[in-house]
Amino acid sequence: MTAAMSVIPPADGWTVADLDALPEDGVRRELIDGVLHVSPSPSPAHQALVIS
Repeated sequence: MTAAMSVIPPADGWTVADLDALPEDGVRRELIDGVLHVSPSPSPAHQALVIS
């Protein structure tokens, strides 16, 4: 389990302040209508295609 998965979501939904309080750990997070969305990291194959 990662640290991000141990975060308990607020009962009334996420706020911009909650999002700003999360650590800058390189994880892409978006706040949409009070719901926190976390995008997965690109795969190594994707990264290799982007770089080449």
